[in-house]
Amino acid sequence: MSSSLRDIGNLLSKVKPWIALAIVLGLGLLGYYGFLGMKYLGASEEVSALESEIRTVSATLRRPAPDVEASQAELDLQEKRLSAVRGLSSNLHSDDLVGILAATARETDVFLSRIGVGDVTTEVLDGVEYQTRPMSLALTGEETRDIFQFLTSVQQKVPLTRVPTINITSSDAERAAQVQIVFFLSPQTKSD
Repeated sequence: MSSSLRDIGNLLSKVKPWIALAIVLGLGLLGYYGFLGMKYLGASEEVSALESEIRTVSATLRRPAPDVEASQAELDLQEKRLSAVRGLSSNLHSDDLVGILAATARETDVFLSRIGVGDVTTEVLDGVEYQTRPMSLALTGEETRDIFQFLTSVQQKVPLTRVPTINITSSDAERAAQVQIVFFLSPQTKSD
């Protein structure tokens, strides 16, 4: 090892000092720029990841915001409808319902031969508690569509109705139906 150091020393003694200084500076600069290049590569990967994230966030921010005014208008409309239904259905009693059924039968050419009024019960639908009034009807009409027109007209007059059963029999001259109909009255928001 000492001989190799001697050889290097002999070689350096033959080299002019400014050349040795240039070589050392060249090696130093090469190391420095190599180090900077490695840092640049690491930073460029980080920059590309951040640019990708910026594009994602920008796309999210460019989406149109929900139309709050339209949503509020829709909510107001639904509240008005609910108020109208509450006002209509909370004031109806058995006599009123029988009157609506009789008037609708006259309007749709259906003969209402029997109305049975059941006891008031309570039912919860979609978080709203209703008093329900079941009724059983016997009616006849010339055509099946007359009976269905009658039920459609009743539902237009009292929107919160359900027909759990309907039995239609047919003869040559007329159609007869046994109908169970339930009216939902006095809606109250159910609090849990």
